[in-house]
Amino acid sequence: MKQLLFVLILGLAAYLLYASLPIFYVPNEKTEYLTIIGNKGAQKIAPENTMASFKTAESLGAGGIMLQVQQTSDEKIIVLDYPQLNRTTSASGFVKSQTWENLQTHSAGIMFSDDYRYEPIPTLEEVLSSIPTDIKIIIELNENDEYYPNFYENIASIIETSGSKERVEVVSFKNSILKGFHEAAPTIHTGKIMYLKFPFTNIIYDTTPHTEELTFIDSVYIYYNFARKDLIEEYKNNDKNVYIWGANELQLLYKFSYSGIDGIVTDHPEEYLRGNV
Repeated sequence: MKQLLFVLILGLAAYLLYASLPIFYVPNEKTEYLTIIGNKGAQKIAPENTMASFKTAESLGAGGIMLQVQQTSDEKIIVLDYPQLNRTTSASGFVKSQTWENLQTHSAGIMFSDDYRYEPIPTLEEVLSSIPTDIKIIIELNENDEYYPNFYENIASIIETSGSKERVEVVSFKNSILKGFHEAAPTIHTGKIMYLKFPFTNIIYDTTPHTEELTFIDSVYIYYNFARKDLIEEYKNNDKNVYIWGANELQLLYKFSYSGIDGIVTDHPEEYLRGNV
């Protein structure tokens, strides 16, 4: 019995190690069109999820930006990472309890630096109308339309009204949110962010894009520790765009630029785009 248990534990450990192995090969040629996507803009240079941050990423040459959205009590879609306001703004409480008029009096940059004291909280409309149309916009959803009434429909309406459908992709960690948004707006591109932690371990893995429930997605966003060659090739062979996220170190950015992926979502777009790798 002890031997069987040992074999099972050893087998599980071997599988988890294999699943967590980062990509290890380097093809002969660098990926020709690798899109560098600034998560929350250029958040190390300017306050995250602000127009200052997005414009900085644009000026650096980023091919895309990832942002997160929330909804006010009067159903205005604003750009902010968390439902709570106090982490990055001068406001407090929850977004869904505040009106847009009230939030316009608060700063989205004061927590970053006093130089950005007058940086406002942006709306999704403002971002889509201000960022050049050749820059990809990835909208991450972490809340559903039960938490925010009409959330999916309001986001879809802004995307369609702004003429941004071709360059926008709505993504989430949560399958339920992706399915709900797809039902509300089936013609808007969607993508799955892969990140699942095994209980009581530091092992992160997620196989849900393999399942039939997400056949509609256009892209997968793989946490870099799991971006193995076979996984990338599997999704590419199934006509999915493949992006890597979480790869912020220069060495990793360099390695993944040769992996055949479509792009990298990074907190440090300035490092890659300034030619430091």
